[in-house]
Amino acid sequence: MQEHRHQRFISILNKGLNEFLLEELPANPGTVITISYLEVTEKETVVKAHISVFPVESREGVEESLKTLENKAGGYLRKNLRLRNVPIIKFVPDRGEDKRERIEELLKL
Repeated sequence: MQEHRHQRFISILNKGLNEFLLEELPANPGTVITISYLEVTEKETVVKAHISVFPVESREGVEESLKTLENKAGGYLRKNLRLRNVPIIKFVPDRGEDKRERIEELLKL
């Protein structure tokens, strides 16, 4: 039962954060921003949202914007999702794609 509640919590947060990013981040044509996955602490007090940005050239600007929006994300979730306890939101760059590309390059050699 507890696992189902935890998965539901992650699903609700994911949906809310996606809506938040659509509303708050400036629209850059040709830039794709996705939430790769959410890392939630056991007590659900801190959430690390791993963000992927394509193309790589626009990554730094988006990451700076996300750092300034971390506090605003909690307020947005509190207002729109009506959660009792809103966790602290941290946006973390997802470097998994970079690692995958590097491995592919090494394998081609």
